[in-house]
Amino acid sequence: MVRPCTSSISSWRCSPSSASGWPWKNCAVTGETTDLIYVSPKSGGAVSRGAGEPWRDRLLRLPPFLRQGETASDLTEQDLQDGFRLTGLFLLRHVLEPRGLGHSDARAGFINALIRQQAKAAIPAP
Repeated sequence: MVRPCTSSISSWRCSPSSASGWPWKNCAVTGETTDLIYVSPKSGGAVSRGAGEPWRDRLLRLPPFLRQGETASDLTEQDLQDGFRLTGLFLLRHVLEPRGLGHSDARAGFINALIRQQAKAAIPAP
């Protein structure tokens, strides 16, 4: 379980708000508005569980805290990693690469520190 400040950081970084321009309200394949658990790395659109199952190894996982109507109260380390993987791909493709840049070492360090802190918080004190 990730502490609230961790989920706030991740939500801020990859919030599917109008500022991000990534519409995750309906499935890009079927138009469904429920059970959206994947994101297509090609289109950036959400994909429902049923439509995405045959291609799940090629799709990005849409973490629960970015899904419509879900909260970050049960955020796991996997959710956090999926959120950063998702933002990382689109930041690289749409912001950094067009400028001849890549992800910074600082980003990787921040993510690793966050994951380590989350892991420490999950271990009960003796």
